[in-house]
Amino acid sequence: MTCQSETAETTVTMPRPSANDSVPSPTRGPITPRATSSRSGGGDHPTAQVAVVIPQQRRETMATFCPRCGRRLLNTWCSWCAEFAPESVVGRFQIREVLSTGRLGSLLRGYDPALARTVVLRTLGAAELAPDALAHYLAVLRQASGLPHPNCVDVYTVQLGADGPLVVMEDIRGGGISQSPDGQNRQPSAHLQNLVDVLEGVAFLHGHGLAHGRITTKTVLLTSSGTAKLTDPGAGQDPQASASWQMAAPEVLLGDGPSPAADVFSAGALLWLGSAGCPPFAAGNRTAAVVARRRSPRGVAAPKVGELARQAMQFDPDNRPTARELGAILRSLLPVRDRAGRAS
Repeated sequence: MTCQSETAETTVTMPRPSANDSVPSPTRGPITPRATSSRSGGGDHPTAQVAVVIPQQRRETMATFCPRCGRRLLNTWCSWCAEFAPESVVGRFQIREVLSTGRLGSLLRGYDPALARTVVLRTLGAAELAPDALAHYLAVLRQASGLPHPNCVDVYTVQLGADGPLVVMEDIRGGGISQSPDGQNRQPSAHLQNLVDVLEGVAFLHGHGLAHGRITTKTVLLTSSGTAKLTDPGAGQDPQASASWQMAAPEVLLGDGPSPAADVFSAGALLWLGSAGCPPFAAGNRTAAVVARRRSPRGVAAPKVGELARQAMQFDPDNRPTARELGAILRSLLPVRDRAGRAS
């Protein structure tokens, strides 16, 4: 009978860091690099590769390093070469896919073995949020986690760990509001129904004292059945992304915080986008964006839809309808068979 030694070795091949790489690889402990070469395309120069011999006792920690370049991973995600470690975990969740990284940290698709379901994880350890903005975002998410609604993405839990806050959410796979779940262009009636869904969710949040704060095409997701759901309440506007200002209310651009009236303005802008085929206002600096909101929106929307969107996008917040009022009027514009709605 033979036994495997605890110091058995495994060899993996990784690219050799370039001479211009100013970031050194992390210290890995007893890892022995062996230079190897191979020739491709009949050339005279070997391809730059390094065979790294990894002792057995170090294999289980490989999930903390990029399998391609060897740098230490941030939340199992390498920002240098867009790789994540296979079989890596965050808490009890097994990471299956990196969806995005940005101002709100990393968005990952994972698997929860305890409940046998896929989830979406937002890791906020590297989020580019001011401390007060992060605290507000987490407070809204915690409150929303106890308020399930068919038009809001379920927030299962908000955890605090060694690597920062972790938000565990429902996995929505139908895509964004700008496309149908099968990837085709949206029909106008489907977009109207989705705006009714959005306003149902917004009115629900407002009824519990919450404002969403950033209603855009990126924060409205579609389920596989085509129902619209709001995600990321409380995240607020990205001050560095002028494209997100296209849906923002003028008072938000002038420095005010999120409010129900500002949510209604953004919903009106989204309504205009679906009918006219273009955002009502061009992206640009804040001053130009505020001035633009005193003018007529760009493009041509359907008459009834356009008039309703204009009401929602009134410059004065006091002149805008509530989310519930806007949703009721919009529902009356739907085909009769769709007026019953999907949300309760």
